[in-house]
Amino acid sequence: LKVIETGDDLVTEIQGLIDRYQIALVVFGLPHGLGGKENPLTRRIRKFSKSFPSVRIDFVNEKFSSKLSVSKNERKDDLAALKILEFYYS
Repeated sequence: LKVIETGDDLVTEIQGLIDRYQIALVVFGLPHGLGGKENPLTRRIRKFSKSFPSVRIDFVNEKFSSKLSVSKNERKDDLAALKILEFYYS
């Protein structure tokens, strides 16, 4: 629907979208390390996901999603999100 900037109130923004569109599933990309191990950022994302108890949460390894989404038009974040969803549904 849109890219939510890091400086925004992420929980409020995401919860607003969940409520408005009656979303039942949220997919989070997890930045696993090259060896597939979790790291501090991965743990922060898992903790953040608990802010949304009213929806099902699934995770997908987002490894290389940004690199696969590089384009000339500076839409890296939303294209990377699209790649994460493609990984999830494949």
